[in-house]
Amino acid sequence: MKFDCDDRAYEFYKQYAHRMGFSVRKQYVRRGNAGHVKRRTFCCSKEGERAIDKRREQVSFHHPISRIGCLAQMTCQLHKDGMLEVISFHKQHNHEFAHSPMKHMLRSNRKITPAQQAFADDAEISGVSIKQTIDLLSMHVGRHENLGFLNVDYKNHVNSKRREALKRGDGRAVMDHFRKMQLEDPSYFYFIQLDDDNQILNIF
Repeated sequence: MKFDCDDRAYEFYKQYAHRMGFSVRKQYVRRGNAGHVKRRTFCCSKEGERAIDKRREQVSFHHPISRIGCLAQMTCQLHKDGMLEVISFHKQHNHEFAHSPMKHMLRSNRKITPAQQAFADDAEISGVSIKQTIDLLSMHVGRHENLGFLNVDYKNHVNSKRREALKRGDGRAVMDHFRKMQLEDPSYFYFIQLDDDNQILNIF
């Protein structure tokens, strides 16, 4: 099997994973001098082992272990005809697959569509809260389960947009951002350090 680009190969493996009931990620890539992909490996998201972070040994909450050494993967290599050819495909997993009702919530299958992103950007400009926007999007698709993404995905998207705006903007944009954060979470705290000219020096 061959693909004309890296993205097509990834989409194929994601669709296969969705049908089976597991999530995938990009594991390894080797590029040529011009930056083109010469070899790429896609793997099950449960591949590998989670590294032990000694700084977190004393914390009361630990995230569930998601990497359990699964060896399922697909590797493609650049062929002489310029196509990426599948040279290795391991389909055996060491874990159970997700059941059909939950397959669309696997991480590699979740996606905020361009239309949803545009709606989110308009809502952000209009000052609509994240919760209200998610509720509106849910109404448009019938129910929350039909959104195609989790609340955390949407929050990450909005916060990413806000950080971009902060990088491009000025002190007013910074203050507007923090006010929005406090409206959504009254416990949110921030501290701004100014220099002698009342210019922003640090933000904590």
